[in-house]
Amino acid sequence: MKNIVVLLLLTVSALNLYSVLINVPDWDNEIYSIQAGIDISADGDTVLVALGTYHENINFLGKKITVASEFIMSGNENDINNTVIDGGGLDSVVRMESGEDTAPKSSLGFA
Repeated sequence: MKNIVVLLLLTVSALNLYSVLINVPDWDNEIYSIQAGIDISADGDTVLVALGTYHENINFLGKKITVASEFIMSGNENDINNTVIDGGGLDSVVRMESGEDTAPKSSLGFA
């Protein structure tokens, strides 16, 4: 089973004065998955993923956003290793197929 570590500091993000931090999960706002966070995001936003394993596959939907583990706030590398997207063995756990900048601003880890 392929796991991908969410060091998705795939900072597909342009500086935006109106950017929003979207926490995943956010039980109060019914954001239970990374994809739900991406779905409501806009260019420049950051989807901040809490520690845990997320059983899903995600699509950036052409958005210029950052999806990252809590590492970007804490600097603790354990946050990278403990935030995982389990794509159920599929080859494309993270899809960028709508013109996103796919050049990672840091490394991706595979487990």
